[in-house]
Amino acid sequence: MRSVYAITLFVVSLVFALGINYWAGKRDLEYDEVSYQSLAEKYAETGVYGIDGIQAYRAPIYPMTLGVLYRCFGKDVVVGRIYQSVLSALMVALTYLLGDFLYSRKTGILAAGLLMLDSFWWLNQTVLTQENLVSVMTMISILLVLFSMQAQSVKKQISLMAVAGFSFWGG
Repeated sequence: MRSVYAITLFVVSLVFALGINYWAGKRDLEYDEVSYQSLAEKYAETGVYGIDGIQAYRAPIYPMTLGVLYRCFGKDVVVGRIYQSVLSALMVALTYLLGDFLYSRKTGILAAGLLMLDSFWWLNQTVLTQENLVSVMTMISILLVLFSMQAQSVKKQISLMAVAGFSFWGG
């Protein structure tokens, strides 16, 4: 039953997130978005992370995943904004799972709903930065640690903790 609520919240929040992107309309990239965009475009074109002549000064996972999406769907900012919407919707579903796991279904729904009302959540739909991906990976780490505490076998505990540790590389 937990997964039905999580999937429902994911779909509802994805519709909201895509609506926010549509409502916000097209705008020029600003500040950090410019460097993430150039790193992602370079990765999409060449498969090499970094900008010619300088070292990359951003954590690689966000520009690289964005670059893979650009390679698959074209180098359009809309692709990046849809990616942001998917990450935001995933964050809502993970927030529900955390609340449900620690307290109750009602707590999970309330926490997910409050996240969707947060202005920062709304802003992150339209901004090409790594905050959404880092939030998702951190939440996955927290959930994996909690699940590992309930695991009966040591092998499963170690596996879950290893995956949780790897997910911290996203930042």
